[in-house]
Amino acid sequence: YLIRPQISTVRSRKDISVWRTFTFPTRGGEKKWTGTPIIAANMQNIGTIGVARKLKEYGMLTALVKGDYLHDSYDLDNNAFETFGIHEPVPYKPQRAFICFDIANGYMEQLYDQVHSFSYHFPNTIIMAGNVVTSEGVEALAKAGAHIIKVGLGSGAACTTRSKTGVGVPQIQAIQECSEAADRLGVYICSDGGHRTPGDVAKSFVAGADFVMLGNMLAGTDLTGETLYGNASKEVVNGNGVEARYKTHEGVALRVPYKGTLDDVIIDLLGGLRSTCSYVGAHNIADLNGKMLVRI
Repeated sequence: YLIRPQISTVRSRKDISVWRTFTFPTRGGEKKWTGTPIIAANMQNIGTIGVARKLKEYGMLTALVKGDYLHDSYDLDNNAFETFGIHEPVPYKPQRAFICFDIANGYMEQLYDQVHSFSYHFPNTIIMAGNVVTSEGVEALAKAGAHIIKVGLGSGAACTTRSKTGVGVPQIQAIQECSEAADRLGVYICSDGGHRTPGDVAKSFVAGADFVMLGNMLAGTDLTGETLYGNASKEVVNGNGVEARYKTHEGVALRVPYKGTLDDVIIDLLGGLRSTCSYVGAHNIADLNGKMLVRI
């Protein structure tokens, strides 16, 4: 896909806003968040406190890797998600603003039960959960209590789900279908996986994503190292025990060329998004939603 250009009234890229304000109707009342809707993925070397501190400078979010928890001294409550699966208990403090439930197969009823239970007991928390790639998946998670639903199955650079299982939906198609369901249900979606360039991020916003989650694009910097670990790779997943006989690793570890500082990568990304906006007459990121994609 490519984004179709159109007559633009944008005079300068510096006038384009990359921030958005989101309203979340939590059970405890309406919550708002304003910032740049880019999220660092909860991957080894990516979803770290150091990355979260850097991304906060740009108004971005970070989904911390499972096992890393926030402390009050970090001052990151409004810029980081604590991440959990469906098997480990949640040692959670109710004052935390964001939490992420992340599993590869977002169609499991166990996930819906956990999201529903947490939403009930901690009504003031914004919940992100996934991953799914269909309107049915969005509807199930929205009804369970998720506010942001992660979309993507097998599209990540370090993910091998499609080759190992044959399951998946092309990312742009998944975003378009899921965003229609999300709009109807009053929730947001996060495009997770498949972003190699700033142009890919722009395409996700045009297709209907509200947030974009990045792993590979943020790897290879001074703060993230030159190895990208898939969350379902053998380097991350414990392969011992009886269950090891019944599973396959749906991820790999990749060596990533050094890209410079994380600041360099972020500045290039935001510059690309502003340039996209200038080509299509969008004065902010929200205006990208609904612009035209053409198949190549």
